[in-house]
Amino acid sequence: APKTFSFSGLQARSVQIVLRQAGQQPVDIGGSCDGPLAIRASGRSTTVARASPFHLSLPVADTSSVSLFPDETLSRCDLRISSSQAPAGAPLTLLREEAADPWIAGLDSRYDRCPVPDPAGLEELDRVFYA
Repeated sequence: APKTFSFSGLQARSVQIVLRQAGQQPVDIGGSCDGPLAIRASGRSTTVARASPFHLSLPVADTSSVSLFPDETLSRCDLRISSSQAPAGAPLTLLREEAADPWIAGLDSRYDRCPVPDPAGLEELDRVFYA
């Protein structure tokens, strides 16, 4: 079954998804997204347009990583991950949580607060705790 990685952009200035290779073989990642995706790898940045195919590699080196920065309009990326051990690849979906499940997004974006009583009707010690 395809794997899904959900991410949220609620109340975020930007979203960064860091990819690191934990195995012993280089990994190739290819796919496309329904919105712009910025990719930072090896000190270089590039932006892939909506629905444009892209390809990147994750080497085995412990210190190397690739960062993905989904645009706020991006909801989904359909990727295929492959390596020499799995040349056919495996599907991976990156899915914006608030687009996939608006009900959960509604809970995540709520602001609940406790009302603060009018300080004029409080004793001094009580006012300290509400300050």
